[in-house]
Amino acid sequence: MDFAGNRCTLNAMLESLSLPGYEIGEVMHDGMTRAVRQSDLKSVLLKTVPEKSRPETPARLRREFEIARSLPLEIAPYLDLLEGNRWPILVLEDRSFVTLDDWNWASLKDFLIVASRLAIALDTVHESGLVHRDIHPGSILVDAENRNIAIIDYGISSLYSGRSGSVSPGSQIEGTLLYMAPEQTGRTNRHIDHRSDIYSLGATLYKALGGDPPYDLNDALQLINAHLTRTPERLKKDRNGGFVPDILNEILLRLMARDQEDRYQTAMGLAMDLRKCLDRLEGNNQIPLFSVGEGDFPRGLTIPQKLYGRQRELKQLRDCLEDSARTPLVLVTGQSGSGKSSLVQEFRRTVSEKQGYFLSGKFEPDKKDIPYYGIARCIAELVEILLARDSGQAKEKILPRLRGNGQVLVNTVPSLEKLLGPQPEPAELAPEEERTRFRLTLLAFLGSFADSPLVFFLDDLQWADLASLDLIQDLLEYREYSLNILGTYREEEVNELHPLSRAKESYQLAGISSQVIHLKPLGPRDLKLMLLDTFRIGAEDDDAAGVADLADLLYKKSEGNPFVARQYLESLYEKQLIRQDRDSGSWRFDLARIRTDGLSSSAAELLAARIASLPDCQEVLTAAACLGNRFSLASLAALAGQDILFTLKQLQTIAGADIIYPLSENYKYISTESSRRDMEDVEFAFSHDRIHEAVLAQILPSRLEQLNLDAARLILDRSDYQQIQERIGSIVSHYNQGRNLVWEDDEKLKIAELNLKAGLKERRSSAIDEAIIHFGIALDTLHQRKAAIPRDLQMELLRNLGEAEYLRGRKIVAQEYFDKVLKQSRDLLEKLKVFDFKIALLASAGQHSEAVGVGLQALKSAGFKIRSYSKSQEKKLLQSWTKPALKFVDLQRKRRKKKAPAPEKSSLARILAQTITPAFLLDSGYLPSLLDTLLELSRKDGPFPETSVGMVLLGALLGPGADGRKIGDQALDLAERYNAVELRGRVHYYYLSAIHPWNQPWESGIPRYRRAADYCLEAGDLPFAALSLLEFLSRQVLLCRNLPDLEIVPRYEQEIVRTGQEDSIELYWLLRQVAQNFQAGGKNKTRLQGDFFDEDKHAKNWKGRKSFYLSLYKHWLAYVFFPDVSALPPLVGSENWPRAHIDTILYEYLRIALPFMTGAGRYSESACDELLSRLAELEKDAPPDFAFMRHHLQAEKRWKLGQVQEAMTAFDLACEAPQQPLFAGIIHERTAQFYLWMEKPRFARIYAEKARSIYSTMQSHTQIQQAERLL
Repeated sequence: MDFAGNRCTLNAMLESLSLPGYEIGEVMHDGMTRAVRQSDLKSVLLKTVPEKSRPETPARLRREFEIARSLPLEIAPYLDLLEGNRWPILVLEDRSFVTLDDWNWASLKDFLIVASRLAIALDTVHESGLVHRDIHPGSILVDAENRNIAIIDYGISSLYSGRSGSVSPGSQIEGTLLYMAPEQTGRTNRHIDHRSDIYSLGATLYKALGGDPPYDLNDALQLINAHLTRTPERLKKDRNGGFVPDILNEILLRLMARDQEDRYQTAMGLAMDLRKCLDRLEGNNQIPLFSVGEGDFPRGLTIPQKLYGRQRELKQLRDCLEDSARTPLVLVTGQSGSGKSSLVQEFRRTVSEKQGYFLSGKFEPDKKDIPYYGIARCIAELVEILLARDSGQAKEKILPRLRGNGQVLVNTVPSLEKLLGPQPEPAELAPEEERTRFRLTLLAFLGSFADSPLVFFLDDLQWADLASLDLIQDLLEYREYSLNILGTYREEEVNELHPLSRAKESYQLAGISSQVIHLKPLGPRDLKLMLLDTFRIGAEDDDAAGVADLADLLYKKSEGNPFVARQYLESLYEKQLIRQDRDSGSWRFDLARIRTDGLSSSAAELLAARIASLPDCQEVLTAAACLGNRFSLASLAALAGQDILFTLKQLQTIAGADIIYPLSENYKYISTESSRRDMEDVEFAFSHDRIHEAVLAQILPSRLEQLNLDAARLILDRSDYQQIQERIGSIVSHYNQGRNLVWEDDEKLKIAELNLKAGLKERRSSAIDEAIIHFGIALDTLHQRKAAIPRDLQMELLRNLGEAEYLRGRKIVAQEYFDKVLKQSRDLLEKLKVFDFKIALLASAGQHSEAVGVGLQALKSAGFKIRSYSKSQEKKLLQSWTKPALKFVDLQRKRRKKKAPAPEKSSLARILAQTITPAFLLDSGYLPSLLDTLLELSRKDGPFPETSVGMVLLGALLGPGADGRKIGDQALDLAERYNAVELRGRVHYYYLSAIHPWNQPWESGIPRYRRAADYCLEAGDLPFAALSLLEFLSRQVLLCRNLPDLEIVPRYEQEIVRTGQEDSIELYWLLRQVAQNFQAGGKNKTRLQGDFFDEDKHAKNWKGRKSFYLSLYKHWLAYVFFPDVSALPPLVGSENWPRAHIDTILYEYLRIALPFMTGAGRYSESACDELLSRLAELEKDAPPDFAFMRHHLQAEKRWKLGQVQEAMTAFDLACEAPQQPLFAGIIHERTAQFYLWMEKPRFARIYAEKARSIYSTMQSHTQIQQAERLL
């Protein structure tokens, strides 16, 4: 240690604190220095804030002084607290102290004397009701001259033990990690109590005796894992090189047992064993062995925290974690108090051992209308963990996966903003797309943790909202991470009609493997084991019979319920019907009185009596119960109308009775100087659901209504705009429970508006049922007002109710709401929103014709007449837009500085763009008129983001050529220029499918499809995300360069399935089967029947796009394996897919070429000539793909007509034309056949060998064999 440097630093700090009257001496360690108090020349120690300290350290120092002053001066030598101008300074008595680390003991006797005195001092601390929580060598002061002991560093000590000592895994771990007990890490299902200090004392003595800590590791996670899973090595030599007696190793290992029940139960018990060591110490450090811990016993009733009678269930849970993919969902059920949560929490240590995340979320009965409440708590806990670690690294890992949609999650888990930073507002989408965007964004977020096991513990699923139950299925169907969901629910509250029962059926149908563990009541034998451990009686002891009788009595009264049994046992102890002998630690039971009146109360009466035992705290308990299972200090104090420090003191009293417990340690540092934010961050929770319910049961309904109303007003009043958005669920939950007491019209209007906001937030998060409830409450509250109903708000609520009911599948109810809006609203904008919703929903469901019909109806209501055009009329209309469109970007650039378009115009542009999409896919005759209307509206009132859609489709319909390409390029430019985030991916898709391949090599568009899909996913445009991903994969199959490249197709299964677009998902499975047929070959290569698709089952009623692609892929397979094809697939018209799409020309080429190549089917010379003429036109300003097609068809036609020389020339030109490897192989193979037909085997061999070489490069073994047949 650099004492000179530390002295300079501390001197400077003390001088800056303006500390007259003290002469500074040498530095002991960072934060403490020796000094002389000039008033009485007394030697003192000055303790202040180290340079790199946490913000709460000054408050911790003040607390340390307050606690230490309650202890004897001999063991806590605190004299004074000085308030400097920057930091507080503690003044301690200096008795020539050194820290235990700096004390050089000369003999084992010296060590034992100090160790035994240290144990006695710690026992004194515990007897005062304190748990130190930071015992380490630096917190022990040794008077080297007379070997007396003092203990310092009480800043994080607890004033009580029990459940109040629990630690949140995401909270900052307090204490010194090298010497910390396992339960202090927050990774076990154990509460911190005085035995945690005993573990730390063991680690401290281990270091003092051997010279090194038990686990000398630098990595914090490795160190935590060591405390959780390892046993320290036995010491052979002490720090001075002497022999370490075996008995000291036994004592040290008992001190550092992982489970509290296996440690010394009191520090005095340790002191007694150390005194025995001193008494028996012989020469050469020899101490005869003896039985350790004989005089050690707990003081008072300490019921072990371990589980009884649940070993089989715990093994089931561990087995599920080992194979999370096979059984990702485990549900634990049983009666309230049966130990469901305790069983699952026992699993926390197992997850920590695997470096995983165990995240807890609890559903509550009064929070059922807050969507994802329990799941959001899990995510919030994960955020806390990440913030406590390297949050910058986590942010870099997560953000790219969210595709700019981080705010979608922040809306549900506000604390995420601390991790991710401010996020851009997501684009508004149709409700169905919003739901899917939320789901995909959450899955992407969790996918960032694919390298670690994730465990969600969702407690009390009987109170879960429907959105959460749906989301559980999505979470478990995702395969990019290792996730277990462990859920608990009360068996008596879940019948066959309960939403959880229906959800379980849905999980099963989805193929999610689950296991249900039924917790049965404990038997008398289990309770007997608990009592034997509690009273520390052996099964063979004389007192065991009395324990068995007591266990039978507890079993009969509690019916084997562990929570109730513990409550009864504690009540017997309080009534002194079971008593402990203070000297011997033995227990006596008054079984006769226990039988007669000791267990006469019901479980509910027991809890009520326990609550009533705190008469001065009833008001604050009542207010706390109203706020929920967990609550903040600041909100509670305000609701109870009390001073915050007084409320905190009451909460500490209540926590001492194990009715509530703090969720973190920050409550200890609250003072009058604390900020409101710090006070809000202090949270407590009820120790058990049944306790919370017992408090609620004692509140009169009228009083509970008033408390909820007060709570709503309080939270609203204390929240700024951003906080209202974050707390909206809690605000409306309280308001809705107390709204019957509201009489003022203005406040009723506020309740309606808040419920509307809550409903909109829920709908965006897919919580449709909750949204319907809140929209309905808002509408009902509006009608209760005496004043006139605000029409705009009423129409918005009716529309949102209609949309939500439609999404829930109740279309008749939805239509009633829509009709009300369309009939009653005077606002065109409100009507257009209804039409917009219906178009989007119909289009996403593949009902394109119906979507166009609704769009036409919407435009008619706005005064637009849309007509249908014939193909000849269409061409003339579209050509009239060519010149204006080419100048469009310049025109819009000039007009951009003008004010934004009117909302009605923007809404009309959106309706037009929404209608144009299905019209294009149908190749509808209305498409030209729709385009004309959108472009004219854009020219007059634009620019609109939707203009880019009109432009790109105009370019597509104008057909191949420079004008179409230029207009398409301008459409891309418009989408970027006006930040058309919602439409950008769609515009790129149209461009790549209907403009780019007519002008550029087909293969060059493949990577751009992936980018288009990313744009769509970013915007939540799921239909076009699915289309883009399918095109991306389809191009790689159809234009295959080598077979191993096709392994990319299965890798996209999850991404396509998660879009939820059923047509595209079905086409994906079709494509998977096509790829499998291509790779595997087989006898009937064009028959699509295999692992992924069966055309007889799946394609019976296919029409339109799906029918087109089924035929296209079958023709393509026939083309690839043409020598072995004897019959051609049935034809469908290419009109089933937009004629501007590039796949239509590929399909025409295949269906005309195949009759030539296979000898099957019917050859049409006129169709061939028509296509040849079209290809010749395309070839002028197009990629080489069209030249290859033309030369090949020309060769086949000439061969068919017997024009050998012309056929030979055409085949040579086809072979020479640039093309993909697959097409090159096929044309060389076909040319070889031609030369064999001409009886020129030498030439045939040249082409066949070339074909084999190409196929070899492609690693296509079936086609290699095809080519070899020609050699």
